Amino acid sequence: MAMIDPTEYELDESQEPYAVKAGEEYKLVIVEVKEGTDKNDLDYLMPRLEVVGEPYAKDFTHFLHIPNKNEMGEKQLNRVRFNYTSFCQCFSIDNSRPHDPVDEWPGHEGFAILGLGQNEQYGEQNFIKKLVTPA
Repeated sequence: MAMIDPTEYELDESQEPYAVKAGEEYKLVIVEVKEGTDKNDLDYLMPRLEVVGEPYAKDFTHFLHIPNKNEMGEKQLNRVRFNYTSFCQCFSIDNSRPHDPVDEWPGHEGFAILGLGQNEQYGEQNFIKKLVTPA
């Protein structure tokens, strides 16, 4: 890397990222989606979300299992299907056709009521308390 001049970056203008107030409705945008497999060998998606209009708010993630009727009991499968469907409805994602969440979900916007929790590694962190789905 070449020499850099930190005085050009206006570093004194930076602000510490924060978690937004809990219990309020916010517009969110999906900025990235990661895929993985949990400790029980179940596949999941982890969308990373940004609060629209809050440039200093911390991004946060939302965990979504992928429905798997071969590995899940009826109760868990119903809950996972409901959570997946609600997320897609909230963010106007067409789940009536095959799609690639990693490539297609970023940029989709939706509304949710956020909660606030404490994370050992990241401090205060927002989470989705309730998705706001279109009527």
